[in-house]
Amino acid sequence: LRMHIRQLLFSEFSDPALAQDAAKALRTGLTRTMQQFPFLAGSLRLADAKMDRVSLQYPDSISDGVIDQIFTVSYDQVENPDLEFAKMETAGFLPLPIWGDVFCPKLLRSYPGLEDEFAVRLVSFNKGVPVPVLAAQATFVRGGLVLSVYAHHSAIDGTGLAIV
Repeated sequence: LRMHIRQLLFSEFSDPALAQDAAKALRTGLTRTMQQFPFLAGSLRLADAKMDRVSLQYPDSISDGVIDQIFTVSYDQVENPDLEFAKMETAGFLPLPIWGDVFCPKLLRSYPGLEDEFAVRLVSFNKGVPVPVLAAQATFVRGGLVLSVYAHHSAIDGTGLAIV
């Protein structure tokens, strides 16, 4: 399917004083992963409309600038009572309507190559703009951290995403 796979990882995180350290550790881990699998830092575009083929381009090396685009950190939801970790855990992490808006990585929000503002629909590639293979965001919430990873299914499937 030509769409982004969305994976949300919830973790209890009770010490806000360590938030920057946690964000730095996540960024370092993502950088090392992308150094091993540089295609994750790439982009997809329609290569041949008649054959309906997609091509993947990716950088030879992973720079800090590339990582800064792909991985973002948000502290905007720390005071949002609807996104309190304990409350979400008690509810079994049932999705809320605001999750798309809150947890969609910044890189993909209203991205010009996508058909929707939160990267949930099929990607047609009709807009002629290459689409990122991967985007990630660490969102700190009251009492927790949500790591959202969106990866395009044309480049990696759910099993592959779980492995990396």
